[in-house]
Amino acid sequence: MIVNNAEFSVAILAAGQGRRFGYPKALMRSENEYLLLDLLKQVKSLNPLETIVVLGSGQNIIKPMLPSWSRVVVNQQWQRGMSGSIQLALKSTSLKSSGVLLMTCDQILIQTDHLKRITASLSEFNSRSACIASSYNGTFGIPCYIGVNHFALFDTLRGDHGAKSVLGSLNPTLVPMGEAFNDVDATKKFDNSRIIPNDTWLALESALVNTPSSFGIQPWKFIVVTQETMKRKLQPACYNQPQVVDASHFVIFAYRINMSHADIDRLIDRIVSVRGVTKTDLVSYRDMMYGSLDRQSDKERNNWNSRQCYIALGQFMLAASLVGVDTCPMEGIVPPEVDRILGLNELGYTAVVACAAGYRSPGDTTANFAKVRFPKEEVVITR
Repeated sequence: MIVNNAEFSVAILAAGQGRRFGYPKALMRSENEYLLLDLLKQVKSLNPLETIVVLGSGQNIIKPMLPSWSRVVVNQQWQRGMSGSIQLALKSTSLKSSGVLLMTCDQILIQTDHLKRITASLSEFNSRSACIASSYNGTFGIPCYIGVNHFALFDTLRGDHGAKSVLGSLNPTLVPMGEAFNDVDATKKFDNSRIIPNDTWLALESALVNTPSSFGIQPWKFIVVTQETMKRKLQPACYNQPQVVDASHFVIFAYRINMSHADIDRLIDRIVSVRGVTKTDLVSYRDMMYGSLDRQSDKERNNWNSRQCYIALGQFMLAASLVGVDTCPMEGIVPPEVDRILGLNELGYTAVVACAAGYRSPGDTTANFAKVRFPKEEVVITR
């Protein structure tokens, strides 16, 4: 049976405490709008059968802000992780619903057109058995659509595990989140009167911190410069480019110099702390990383680490584009001078690239230039 859009539900997970931000995730803001309220506006345009909001931390503050057409359910055990919120959302769905479009309130990458592509693809399937996930950065996950015939599978989730593990077993149809990539551009002139709001910056900071890296080793530091005096000091070491001082935030990407076994041991300690495993469980993984490191010269290690920083740079620029923040990547820096000003060598790091972030000036005439890129047929090779 094929159903129309009016027969699916939407569930937004908004129960998290948001320890990084110091307040519940549902209270995150972008510009002057709460991300949760912006998301609710987007899903309303999909004309779902119902919209469910799963609250937990800060429910008494958040619930009065929500529109009357949304339905609130409360995860009283939100501290136990996302799995409980997913299960509650699925169990709270109307019996008339063919499935749930599932998402979280802190996903800065969501755009209405992408959600519409997910729901539009329901016409191709039996919607009660369909499984459709978003794909991005080489992986997949939410926002996703889960048909009611699959709901019971999610009862196996525990703790802070999200939906991805079960989604993978269902071989989901993937809908790429690709439309935002067209908006990533280098800003030549920033409006120095506009500052990135703190909530928006925290979302971008999270994008940096959660960047993937080889072995998960995270061989970097991100130095965020917002003070005018420090920007002025750095500007000569960046060939006096105006973006350094005009942008709201100026980020230096620095990599670990001469990585050693101690850096790997630090990662192992972190894994033990976060995942609740023992060091004995990780001996093989640790020794594999030791071996990989030992086979490289200091120069090779440093080159490898520097390249990891560009993964973070790309993720940062994409995340910025999706929350309306303009960026300008800058290799035009003098690393030894930047290191000296910021004291990076003393920390065991050295600068490799920078990125200015803020809001484009109305006087940036390059904003109206047509984007010049070679045709994809010349750039993308398929074998």
